[in-house]
Parts: sequence; structure tokens; C-alpha cells
Amino acid sequence: KDHVLNDSSFNFEFSDSLNDQDYRIISDYVIEETDEEQHVVRTFHKGQVLLEPVESTEKEEELKKTKVGTDEAQITPIEPENDAVNKSSELIGPRAVNDVVYNGQYYNKAYANVTISAITSRTANIRYLRHKYEVAGDTRYAVWSTDPNRIKNLCANTASVSNGIPNNLWLQLKAEGTNVVTPWINNHTGAAALPSAYWGGTMTNLKPNTTYYVWLFRFYDVTGTGTAKFFHPQETSTVDSKGIYSPYVFTTDSAVALSITAPTFTQTSATHNTIPMVGKAYTGDIFQTSGQGKVQVTSNDGTTVQDKVTNLGHTITQGGTYNSATVSGLTAGTRYKGRTALKDYGGNWKYSGWSSYFY
Repeated sequence: KDHVLNDSSFNFEFSDSLNDQDYRIISDYVIEETDEEQHVVRTFHKGQVLLEPVESTEKEEELKKTKVGTDEAQITPIEPENDAVNKSSELIGPRAVNDVVYNGQYYNKAYANVTISAITSRTANIRYLRHKYEVAGDTRYAVWSTDPNRIKNLCANTASVSNGIPNNLWLQLKAEGTNVVTPWINNHTGAAALPSAYWGGTMTNLKPNTTYYVWLFRFYDVTGTGTAKFFHPQETSTVDSKGIYSPYVFTTDSAVALSITAPTFTQTSATHNTIPMVGKAYTGDIFQTSGQGKVQVTSNDGTTVQDKVTNLGHTITQGGTYNSATVSGLTAGTRYKGRTALKDYGGNWKYSGWSSYFY
């Protein structure tokens, strides 16, 4: 049964026979908001609250209330004003990024909708429900950009796109790469009489903590001169006088923390003042410009650190490797340890652990 937490508290009982076990409230909840274009946007959240014993005075018999936080998208415990009452719950927290749902026309017990889900720092899934039979010959595309005016700018010199985007502009858009345009998968297996059809796909090569704008198109081409037509489910977005539909909007998750494996140094290949360093792996999101990494050495267990390589290259994927290098300028007969320094996605220096000793 649905319960509106903002209207009243939710009371429940549990058995004292299970005192040695933890109790949690696990909550799935929905926040409904209306955007500037009067569309209902539903955001789905998940959260857990761990219950702990409460010490209270006679004045504080009312259970502490829990409300749904619309700003921070989480379940927020309200602390009592009296310091004599201990904290009764520990926030476990929802997923990092919640699904974004655009609901449109309601028909046959379902909303036409577009859902963007499983949002990470690099990928997001998108699917829709549309109250109309899908033409099997059409290819559907999700087009996304960090520019909310991408399609308007593309069609700036076109009087109207009500009947589709001209083929030359569509080819220009597709030529920009797979992180702009991708075909969707046809999941519709029903008969023509069915009112709804599902299609879906995955947007890849996204950037962390970035806002994206998405448009849906269908394209049917037999002669090579076809046009791409907007394909937004009924009433899930608005359309301007030129025939351009407003985009769907979502923001990716934050970058994954960078962790760097310590390098190794090949003692058997060392000279009196050089030694080869073997590149290793890193996990997480890394700076998107390669060639700025460092190899550092110390001869006194970290009291003094010297930069010996300052242009170390690396991959720019989420998880990857940094390059091998030759460390020079060492002092003969001196014992050293080495480490690698790389910038994380935001440009902050992160360091591996120190290697074993070498000479």
C-alpha cells in the first residue's frame, strides 16, 4: 500500500524476540515534479534506514518522522530538538544517480514515456513506451549532446523540419561519431493491434558529472535520400513552430576515484644512473589529456621526492594502464624507491604506493 510520508508518519511493530538482529526499513519512493514545459517528471529513488534503540523522555513519545528529501534525493532523518534523545537511525543511502522518467499521454492503463536508467559516469540506458504500432522498416536512433541547442543549430538554415531533417544534415549528425548517434534495439514482438511498443538502447562514451540532452528519431531510407523524423512518445516533450522537439535531460554520475598500481623497476637492466620502469594499471576515471604523468623517486623513504619523468603517458578510459618509461639522472650506488603520479578526472594529483628498493 502506498503511503505519503510527507503527510503523516508511518508506524509499525516488530517482535522483541528478534532483538539480536538488525532492522531496516527499505523504501522505494517516487518524486513527481512538473518541469517548465508542464511535463510530469517522475524520479524513482531507493533508500534504506537502519533502526537502532531509542532513549527518550516521557515528553518525546511521538516517533520521529522521516520525510522524502526532494533537493538531495534521499531519505533524510529529522533529528529531535531535545539532546536527551539519541539518534535512532543511520542513513544507508540510495543509488548515486536515480532514473529519470518523462511521462506523457495516458492510454490503455499506461503512460507513454521515456525512461533514462542505470545512469553511471560513462553510460546510461534509454527506453520508451509509445501508444502506436511501430513500423518495422524504420530504424530508431537516440541522439545526444551536451548542447541543448544542438538540433536547433543544425537546422538553423532550414525553414521547417515538421516532415523530417534533410538527409544531408542527418548524415552530418551521424558523422560526428557513435557518442552522438546510436541505433536502438527493436523489442516489439506483438501484433499490429497492440497499442504500445518498447524500444531501447545504451548511450556510451559519456563523460562523468555531465548534463546531456537527448532527442529520438526514426529513419526510413530505401534510396539513400531519406529523412530523419522526430519520434518522441506522445506528450513527453513539446515541439516549437519549426517542428523541433524539446530534449530529454539527464546528468551522469560523478567520476570514479582514481587508484594507481605501484610501478616496478627492472634492476637487471639498470645502468649506473638509469633504470627501466614497467607501467602498470589504474582503476577509476583519469585525466583526459595524456602525457602529464610523473615518475618520482626518493632516496630517504619519502622525506625528499624528486620528479624524474614528467611526461608519462596513459590511456584515458575508465580503468586502463600507464606507460613504461626509463628513469634517468640517478646517483650511482644510491638506494631508491619509486612511484607514479597521475591526475584524476578533475585534474588532482593522485599517487601510487612506493615500489620496492632498487639501486
